[in-house]
Amino acid sequence: MADTVEQYWRKFIEAFPEYKGMKFEAWSFGVDEDELAKLVKQGEKTATTSGYESYKVEEEPLPKVGEVSVILNERGHPQCVIQTTRVYQTTL
Repeated sequence: MADTVEQYWRKFIEAFPEYKGMKFEAWSFGVDEDELAKLVKQGEKTATTSGYESYKVEEEPLPKVGEVSVILNERGHPQCVIQTTRVYQTTL
């Protein structure tokens, strides 16, 4: 049976105690959750992008450097933990 997000996070902070007390979000990539999570775990996918307008429409804050996320597969099972290291905003 797969870990819940909370169980996965507890195991993560046991291995990396410097993250204890940090807030995190759990989410999956929108197109092919399993394949993209696999590529992240393998170190092949190291960046992602989102439309600026969608943040405005959904009234969501833009990502920030240092934020931590638990990446989920299509069944909602945690696959890995990532941390945002850079944020670029461009307009056309």
